[in-house]
Amino acid sequence: MNILKKLAVGLGCRSLVVIFLFSTLSAAAQEQLPESEIAGVVSGNTLFGKTERGADFHVHHSPNGQMSGQARLAYYDVGTWAVSGKGEYCRQWTNWRDGARDCFVIFKLGNNQYQLKGVNYHYDSKFTIHEGDPKNLKGRI
Repeated sequence: MNILKKLAVGLGCRSLVVIFLFSTLSAAAQEQLPESEIAGVVSGNTLFGKTERGADFHVHHSPNGQMSGQARLAYYDVGTWAVSGKGEYCRQWTNWRDGARDCFVIFKLGNNQYQLKGVNYHYDSKFTIHEGDPKNLKGRI
């Protein structure tokens, strides 16, 4: 017996329909940001978010591909960012993550809420965009 039949028998058809509708709606709520929009969202702006472990982070993205970051209100680093030809947002820090280049898919959740999902390693965090460099990150590095 296939999994859908087992679910239908075990949960009842109405429950199965509710599960299907819920999973369809949550997938639709996460709209992947197209490659053509990534630079427009991050360039010249600052991401405010929390890591998976709950630590605050702020990352300012200069239009020239440079970035400055702050984590846990005390740690700073610089690096570079770019948009890959695969529609991914990629970044490489000088010290953080041992200088590894990491790429992410960005999902637009609505109401200035976005989500980063790692492509080459497990990473999942939510962030908001703030215009300019309100944390003066460029001036602290």
